[in-house]
Amino acid sequence: MLLCSALLGLRADSLIIPHLADGGGWKTTLVLTNTSVNPAQVKVVFHQETPGGIMQPWYPPFVEVSFTDNLAIAGGATMFLHTTGTSNGTAGAVGWGEVQTSGAVEVYAVFTNLKMTLEGAVPAAFGASRLLMPFDNTGGRTTAVGLSTNASTDQTVAVTIRANNGTITKGTLGTL
Repeated sequence: MLLCSALLGLRADSLIIPHLADGGGWKTTLVLTNTSVNPAQVKVVFHQETPGGIMQPWYPPFVEVSFTDNLAIAGGATMFLHTTGTSNGTAGAVGWGEVQTSGAVEVYAVFTNLKMTLEGAVPAAFGASRLLMPFDNTGGRTTAVGLSTNASTDQTVAVTIRANNGTITKGTLGTL
């Protein structure tokens, strides 16, 4: 399973972790890599989705740290943060995160479902109004795309799916 997400309408100065899952059989590993030779400070703020699609502040439990508001990453180093898999018990919790950094830091989220032996990963990125995502659904594979917004109003999203030869096989319009 390949999971790829995009967020629309976000601040341009934050990297966005588009999806985080913890509990209900899911765990997430954040991989934060400082690509510079200089040390970097990192702050990660999380938002949890609640019933009805409302977002609220979230403090997912991590094995390595209690707080993610002042992380120091040495130059050229990688930091791994693993959620405990205990949020909301069997129901689990999902949300997204914002990464603010003083340096050149790249972030990936890797989701693992231990019950179904599934894994997916997404890179953190700056908010975008357009996303190109190659996919391969052959051989029983499934591609999933999650879209989210932190805008206070509904956002219209157009999705176009093209075949290998460039012809449009499906076009849809939806609201977030």
